[in-house]
Amino acid sequence: MGKMRIAFIGQMGSGKSFMASKLAEEFNLKSFDLDQMIEQKYNLTINDIFAKYGEDFFRRAEREMLEKVCGIDEVSILATGGGTPCFHDNIKLLREHFLVIYLNPKMQVHLEHLKQDEVGTRPLLEKADKVSSFLSQQKEERSPYYDQSHIEMQIHHSAKAYLELKERLKRFLKHK
Repeated sequence: MGKMRIAFIGQMGSGKSFMASKLAEEFNLKSFDLDQMIEQKYNLTINDIFAKYGEDFFRRAEREMLEKVCGIDEVSILATGGGTPCFHDNIKLLREHFLVIYLNPKMQVHLEHLKQDEVGTRPLLEKADKVSSFLSQQKEERSPYYDQSHIEMQIHHSAKAYLELKERLKRFLKHK
């Protein structure tokens, strides 16, 4: 890893996009959001890509976009999709090119994040009857990948988590 780069991983609604964009803005760093990049490339929402082409197509497009971002050697912050680390050996690629931070909110915080999102913007939630049981099951399935992060950050309160990350990044950038 040449220049300092951070990638946020974690489930949908864990705060990856929020943290990446806010921290990038705060420190005047380049920010990438894999889902946004895919939506721009295909001129479709993630939901529409899932509906029209299926999850396998989306995961291949996600890998392609991840490889593209890995090839950009500049100080940056990346927000991955919730499933990004779990497919096509992406966690290995992430670990090779980024300091990988797993955002792990407690359930109450997680549900609050998802409530703030527009209904229908999360393709894997479309089929879920009970969001909390879906999230618990998904976390269990994905934890072997998420647990390979360099740092796990438990989130008990969103604002405090952001301030903590901001302070850590400030100290880290000072010593670089």
